[in-house]
Amino acid sequence: MALILMPGSMIQRMIAEDGEPAHEPDHSPTHVELHTLSLLLGPTEQWRELQHRTRHAVDPHPGL
Repeated sequence: MALILMPGSMIQRMIAEDGEPAHEPDHSPTHVELHTLSLLLGPTEQWRELQHRTRHAVDPHPGL
C-alpha cells in the first residue's frame, strides 16, 4: 500500500476490510486512520485534497 501524506499528517493505524487492525499477516490493509497534527494545518482542506488526489490516482477521469 502506497500513501501520499499531506504535511503535518500521520497514519495512526492501518485497518483491514473487516474493520480490524491490519497488523497481522492475514489482514491486508484496505484503509488507514489518518491524524492531522495541528488545526493550523487545515485538516478539512487536507482531507479534501487527499480525497481529490486519491480519486485521480484511481480514476484519471472521475465523473466522465
